[in-house]
Amino acid sequence: MSDICRNCEGLGKEKCWNCEGAGRTWKEIKNEMGWEKCPLCGGEGFNSCLNCDGTGRV
Repeated sequence: MSDICRNCEGLGKEKCWNCEGAGRTWKEIKNEMGWEKCPLCGGEGFNSCLNCDGTGRV
């Protein structure tokens, strides 16, 4: 019997650590600060949970 993952609370996804769930990060572009799509989560704001491999259960 498997238990619900404590890291993602059974959702299978965790908030992206790079953009903190915003989906975008600040980047300097041509000497000005602007928003850029987060390269780690592809702009979604979430990544698959590493603890449960995205299944939501351990």
